[in-house]
Amino acid sequence: MTSFISFARRHNADRTIDSICTRCYQTIGREHNEDTLCSVEQHHSCDPNCERLLFSPEMQVTGVLAAPDTI
Repeated sequence: MTSFISFARRHNADRTIDSICTRCYQTIGREHNEDTLCSVEQHHSCDPNCERLLFSPEMQVTGVLAAPDTI
């Protein structure tokens, strides 16, 4: 059974477009054309080890990141 995975798109300064899996947070492709990313997205499968690490209780975010202009 295949589950639905959505992807976020990020437009970069060099006019490329990144496709980021919203499930495992990996950047799975970078292209100059959004249509080309569709093919990459269709063939993506999340790495089970990556998912296990991302959602494990041991991996908790602590602390607060400062904005770059406040450092």
